[in-house]
Amino acid sequence: MTDTTNQLPRPGHVCRWLRDSNVAAQQAAATLSTARALLQDAANADPSLKALSAELETLSASVESLAARISAEAQAEADRIEVHAAEVADLRTKATRRMFALHKEIDRAKAILKSKIDHDERRKAELSKAGLSAKEIARAFTPMSSSEVELAHAQIAAMEKERDACDRFVHDGPRFDPSLLAGTSLFPAASAEAA
Repeated sequence: MTDTTNQLPRPGHVCRWLRDSNVAAQQAAATLSTARALLQDAANADPSLKALSAELETLSASVESLAARISAEAQAEADRIEVHAAEVADLRTKATRRMFALHKEIDRAKAILKSKIDHDERRKAELSKAGLSAKEIARAFTPMSSSEVELAHAQIAAMEKERDACDRFVHDGPRFDPSLLAGTSLFPAASAEAA
C-alpha cells in the first residue's frame, strides 16, 4: 500500500473537492431559503408558527455563515496546495539541474585525478629510464601525496552522495519528500519549503 501522507492531491482532485464543497454549501443555503419561504407562508396562515419561523431564521443564518466559512476554508486549502505544488515543482527542477551538474563535476574530478596520477607514473618511469635512483627521482619531482589522493577521492564521494540524494528526491514522486535532500546544497531551500 502506498503512503499518501505527504502526497499532493492532483490539481483535478483539488478543483473537484473545492467545487463539491461549494456546491454543498450552496445547496444547504438554497434548501433553507426554500424552507424559510414555505414556513413564512405557513406562519402567515397560522400565527402559532411564527416562533418556528424565527427559529428557522436563526438556523438559516447559521447555515449561511457555515456555508461561507466552508467555502472560504476550501479556497484557502486549495490555494495552499497550489502554492506547495509550485514550491515542490521548483525544488524538483533545482534538484534535477544539480544532479546533472554533479554528473559533469564528478566526471571532471575523476578525469583530473586520473590524469595527475598517470602523469606522476609516467614522470617516474621517464626518470627511472634516464638512470636516476629512487632518491634522485624523489628529489627531482614531487608526486601527489597519498593525502592529496585521499582528499580528491573524498571530494568525489561527497559529490556522488549529493548526486544520489538529488536523484532519490527527483524519483520520489508523487511525495517528493524534501528531507531526501539532507546533506546537499539544496537542503536549506528544501527545509524552508517543508516548513
